[in-house]
Amino acid sequence: MLLRNDSQNDNRWLAFRIIGNQRNRDGVGSIIRYTLNSKSRILQLQRTASYLSANDPRLFIGLGQMQMLQDMEIQWPNGRSKRLKTVKADQLITLVEE
Repeated sequence: MLLRNDSQNDNRWLAFRIIGNQRNRDGVGSIIRYTLNSKSRILQLQRTASYLSANDPRLFIGLGQMQMLQDMEIQWPNGRSKRLKTVKADQLITLVEE
């Protein structure tokens, strides 16, 4: 069976691929904090959700009609953080722990 989505959608998005250091290459536990439509939001990278399941290793943010995300911060599992400003929509960004 093949499923195809033919809906017309002009909404914007951002996706993040997280790469951690040598001990945690998948960046599990990394947190992204951002504000969208005056609401603070948090995403945490988790690889599993329940028994015999897995999550997409990327983190996605739906932006609606916004052209960019004004401000966001990633906090790595080791406690360090990095702030990004004016991140343009509709792209996959790879974030590498320093």
